[in-house]
Order: sequence, then structure tokens, then C-alpha cells
Amino acid sequence: MAVSKKEPAKENISGEAVQPEVSIWDRLAAPFPRSEIQGRVQGKPGRTGKAQVVAYIDARTVMKRLDDVIGPQNWKDEVRLMEGGAGFISRISLRIPDSGEWIYREDVADLSSIEALKGGASDAFKRAAVKLGIGRYLYDLPTVWVDLNGSNYLPRGFVYPLPDWAVAEGDTSVIPASGETASAEDQPVWGGAPGSAPNKNASASEDLL
Repeated sequence: MAVSKKEPAKENISGEAVQPEVSIWDRLAAPFPRSEIQGRVQGKPGRTGKAQVVAYIDARTVMKRLDDVIGPQNWKDEVRLMEGGAGFISRISLRIPDSGEWIYREDVADLSSIEALKGGASDAFKRAAVKLGIGRYLYDLPTVWVDLNGSNYLPRGFVYPLPDWAVAEGDTSVIPASGETASAEDQPVWGGAPGSAPNKNASASEDLL
């Protein structure tokens, strides 16, 4: 998925550069800075010692994007427990600035295997945000495999390697090698605290977004 780029600036009658207006939908769907993109192992390392690493963002990053694009007064969310308590339904409502009309998107998520209630509600919220375009491009990133070299840890400071089209405008941070060897002092691949056990039941719904 190629994220839409801004059109080149045009000139007014005085010859001054005028930036074209960018819609709220383009702004919601825009790539995030590398510092906001986290990596987490999807499943277990194979016999080669390599593990697939997926990119994700947390719920607070989604909230900040909504605040920055339409303002905190122009969005709200609601989380409901699914019938039978198997998971959550999250609804995100937006007020369109020009018309004042409220629209919404919603999606569901199972209870999370880590902090079942909090994690499940967060997953549902982020899935609903994807329907607004927020972070949707993360699902189109190329597969990344990291050689863990017998460790359960990603390299400290690991930054998910992004193709050019998935880099936020103006982000000039350096991309590290994707296959660095992890050490015992590095952060756990499963995203938990150092020394904690990996989540053997992690699913794609928890890892992406």
C-alpha cells in the first residue's frame, strides 16, 4: 500500500508557494514517526533461530493522532463487552469539522492473553481506528525476520525497518540493521519487562496495531 504523499506546492498570483490542503482522512492515515513504531515477535522462532517481527502502535499513539488531526473535542470512543463476555466491541466517533456531522467506525477483539480486559479493549479500539485509516498501512509492510541467535530478546533500541513509502514526512532518523544479534541485556521480543516470560499465545491481532 502506497501512502498518499502531499501534492507539490503551487504558487499564488504573487508567486508565493501555497501548500495544497490535506484532507483529515489523509492526515489520519499518514505514516507515524519511526519512534512510534514498535516491533514484536509473531509466534516462536523457527529452527533457524529467526523470528518474524511485526510492527505495531499502541492505543495512546492512536489517541494522539486523533487529538492532533481533529482535536480532542471532536472524537469520542465507547467500549462494550460482547455478549457472553468473549471480547469487546469498540466504537470511535468523529465529528467532521466542516459539517458538524458525527460518524463512527467500530470493530471487535477477543480478550487478550496479556491483561485480558485492558488488552482486549485496547485491541478493539485500535482495530476500530484502522477503519478510520489510522495505522492501516502497517498491515502492508514487508515481512521482517530477525535472527535472535538463541536469545529471546530483540536488540536494545531496535527500530522496525521501514520502506520509504512508510516513513513519516520529515522523519530523518537512521534505520538500524534488521538482523542485529540480541544480547541478554536487550529488551524482550514479546514486549514485556526484562526477565519476564514470553507470551506463547500471542496472536496477530495483539501484535499488529
